[in-house]
Amino acid sequence: IFSPANGTLIATLDHVWGKIEEFGMANGRQKPSAKLFWEHMNAECEKFGFYRDGVVFVHRDYAVPSDALELTVIEECCHHCTQSSDMSRDFQQWLIRFLHAAVFKG
Repeated sequence: IFSPANGTLIATLDHVWGKIEEFGMANGRQKPSAKLFWEHMNAECEKFGFYRDGVVFVHRDYAVPSDALELTVIEECCHHCTQSSDMSRDFQQWLIRFLHAAVFKG
């Protein structure tokens, strides 16, 4: 079940994307859009978020001010910028560079 992003998700995405642009890490991509989703837990596992076709999706239960939301948006923006999957070297390298920029330049 999908629904429009709430204000908290939009503000978090705007903040994260601002840092991505500030650090020059967008890889030529425009800011993704955002939506909420909801699904039942599956095999005792629940997604916080996912990325697909230029959209960052966040589980509606986690679209509240929290570290979980911020971490989820950073991860899904990484997928957007790199077009890479979890555990790929591209994904890992982008996150390391982003952390480096935040610690030493941000």
